Amino acid sequence: MFKRKAHSDSITMKADGPVGAFAGYGSVFGNVDSDGDAIAAGAFSLSLAEHKAKGTLPRMLFGHQRDRPIGDYQVMREDDHGLWLEGQLWVDGDHPNADALTARRLMQGPGGAGLSIGFYIREDKYDRDSGIRTITQAKLMEVSVVTFPANDAANTVGVKAAADIQTPRDFEEFLRDAGFSRGQAKAIAARGFKAKDDSRDATSGSEDDPREAATMLILEALRTVRPA
Repeated sequence: MFKRKAHSDSITMKADGPVGAFAGYGSVFGNVDSDGDAIAAGAFSLSLAEHKAKGTLPRMLFGHQRDRPIGDYQVMREDDHGLWLEGQLWVDGDHPNADALTARRLMQGPGGAGLSIGFYIREDKYDRDSGIRTITQAKLMEVSVVTFPANDAANTVGVKAAADIQTPRDFEEFLRDAGFSRGQAKAIAARGFKAKDDSRDATSGSEDDPREAATMLILEALRTVRPA
């Protein structure tokens, strides 16, 4: 049976690449969703190895609709938090993909967007006491950008929010909203905010959007300390 699950933490638009580049988590390990399901660490290891052997990666779709591809993934790997991915929406060129443009607008907007995985269950186990089913191996087919994720943790952080970061305290609050603990937010802010200020000086007078420069540095800080 083909399943769809939204377990992502956040999506961040990237400024260190082409327009429409983003990164985030497609799945968070151990996070029980509204259906009572959880994804175990290592659940995608076999599937990702199969894709690597073929030189492919799961598809990027809009709302799990197989006839509506909106981009490509360049990076997809498991870490101790979940399924980390980096992708590129098809929004550049003379004829950008309309669904990709919509996905980018959702990611940048105040309501955000989410990421949701489409897969087939290979192995799972069910705990009768808790009622939780844990998926231990899954055949990953696609990761979609969605408007209404099934899990409250599947929200996004858009570039608009980055424009409002003016002080270290603003940076900490931004990170807390993204799901980090107070201690983690302080640690990330200590590493990343000075770099943000340096970037602002370096790009002064340029035509680049300062929001994207801030987002790039925030993304690098997020990679340094991931949510627990």
